[in-house]
Amino acid sequence: YSLFAFYGFVRLGARCELRNLAIQLREALNLSSPTAVNISEEDLQAHLQFLMTVLRATAESRGDARVVYPLLANNTKYLNLNLVEVLRRWVTNRLAKVQTNDIQSIAGYIGNVSNLIQQFPLGDKASNMEIAIAGYEAILTVFTRDAFPQDWAHAQNNLGNAYCDRILGEKAQNLELAIASYTNALSVRTRDAFPQDWADTQNNLGTAYCNRILGEKAQNLELAIASYTAALSVRTRDAFPQDWAATQNNLAAAYSDRILGEKAQNLELAIASYTNALSVRTRDAFPQDWATTQNNLGNAYCNRILGEKAQNIELAIASFSAALEVYTRQAFPQNHADTSFNLGIAYQDAQRLTEAYTTFHSAIETAELLRGEIVSGDQSKRKQAEEWNKLYRRMVKVCLELGNITEAFEYVERSKTRNLVELILERDLNTIFPPEIVTELEQLRREIASGQNQLQNHKAENPTALAQHLQQLREKRKELQDSYLPIGYGFKFDQFQATLDHQTAVIEWYITSAGIETFIITRDSLQRLNISKQTDEENAWINWANEYFNAYYQPEKTEWKNSLASRLRHLAEILHLEDILKLVPETCSRLVLIPHHYLHLFPLHALPLANGDFLCDIFPNGVSYAPSCQLLQQVQLRQRPDFQSLFAIQNPTEDLYQDYEWDLGAVAAIKKQFVSSEILKQANAKKSR
Repeated sequence: YSLFAFYGFVRLGARCELRNLAIQLREALNLSSPTAVNISEEDLQAHLQFLMTVLRATAESRGDARVVYPLLANNTKYLNLNLVEVLRRWVTNRLAKVQTNDIQSIAGYIGNVSNLIQQFPLGDKASNMEIAIAGYEAILTVFTRDAFPQDWAHAQNNLGNAYCDRILGEKAQNLELAIASYTNALSVRTRDAFPQDWADTQNNLGTAYCNRILGEKAQNLELAIASYTAALSVRTRDAFPQDWAATQNNLAAAYSDRILGEKAQNLELAIASYTNALSVRTRDAFPQDWATTQNNLGNAYCNRILGEKAQNIELAIASFSAALEVYTRQAFPQNHADTSFNLGIAYQDAQRLTEAYTTFHSAIETAELLRGEIVSGDQSKRKQAEEWNKLYRRMVKVCLELGNITEAFEYVERSKTRNLVELILERDLNTIFPPEIVTELEQLRREIASGQNQLQNHKAENPTALAQHLQQLREKRKELQDSYLPIGYGFKFDQFQATLDHQTAVIEWYITSAGIETFIITRDSLQRLNISKQTDEENAWINWANEYFNAYYQPEKTEWKNSLASRLRHLAEILHLEDILKLVPETCSRLVLIPHHYLHLFPLHALPLANGDFLCDIFPNGVSYAPSCQLLQQVQLRQRPDFQSLFAIQNPTEDLYQDYEWDLGAVAAIKKQFVSSEILKQANAKKSR
């Protein structure tokens, strides 16, 4: 196939029918005018021209990433959802006008572009995946099963990979689409006709079944094991040692999670498969793969049922420690944080608390340095956030066991701050930072992502020097962010304590897997509620919350209203409120409550006391709430001498404002304290307004 025909194809797409194409694109994007959502005809032409340039570079370089990636890096502004629609419409219009003998080669170029963009480390990952998916779906209109069965199967396999990694859309549905694409590919990629391709797709299908959300988890894992086992019938150690080792690693992971069969035996099978993988994945030959499997093997030893528990933990520690020889903080910070967390748990289980503390500290420092660097869908982000929360909870427990209450409390605050900082950086970046700092942060993000991609894919000329450079860039990014963020990770208890007056006490709760930790802070002291807990109290508050919500969400709420008083008494008992108040000095006339998790949802100020009073009754200067000590500290330091205006949201849901027309409750009372006020009430109190 000559590039001359391709150039004619590109020129045809970029010339005479641009206006018609722009009209179609605006219709597809639901645009009534070129500027409806900042998409002008000039913007559409720029996107189209960029697409032509990328296709030409891909064709001339035969899909060489060293040529195409710099082009993409200099034009990330075009890697967006508008390019998705441009690609779809352009391919549909142009392929209809190309001679049959040229279509296959042109579709191949589009497939190469899709492959490159799918793996491109810069730009918006979600948009990159959508562009790749659009490209694969477009070429499948050319590579039909009947006309080009091998090319069709290849594109189906790649489409399955893209859906597995897709960020937009529902994760469960994306995995179903991936499974469907892999299954389609296997209808052509049979073991007899194309054994190696068949094994590749079987391996991919196994991973999709491992991650599948719909269906029975036990059955999905059996399907995954069957797919991996099938792949290994072709991917033998002698014929394809690297592929064999990769599938052995995958099979081991499936056995580790397996539900059917004996758990002890499944873990032995997992350990055997990980050990098999390590016979090929050596530290010298494949250091990253070796580290990955060592980490996985460590998890298997942690969960092992057979053998001596103490010996299994030592084997786990050895595996995690080995992995960290490669997964350094400088070179692979995400992997370093994950594996350090695992190692810390093993040390904690072995009661080697000092080593657990040191390891958790390293994991937390690394996790905080990453700050939004992990790009994934909402569901994956929530999962990752929960893993980090577990890390902080473990650290708090270790600090308390070591008798360091102040540092435990500081990690409680850092835990809460981490979630808030991530939200601020994601949502308010352009509001908080000056434009030139936003530009600098984006440049740092791009350089870090590019360098990390080189390390991950073994393309760095000097990996050690690059890793050190990336560490410096992350430190610089953190310094920039900290200089403008209203809060950061550097919370110091003594600095916060100095902002309190002698009449104020703070009660902060922190929920862990073992129950509820309670801290009482005043100007002169930090105390932890330390009482013996019965084993059935660990989940008492969770059971209480479930019963509370079940009653509250009943249509009539009759049972909730009738039992509210008794429920609040029970909550006061679960929280040991009377014991907490014994630690609050009698001189304190003001109380600040800092709940955690679901405790934010309940009227803690109205908890009843044994003498018949409510909590709010015994503090003459009032009871207030704060999300964290660090935010409370910001409020304490803020100077607002001319605080005369109020903005409030009142009764945003129908169950609260039904049958009421006037200002009621706290908002009405607070309103009287201000000269001017703006209050959104009832139907107007919605995010869309």
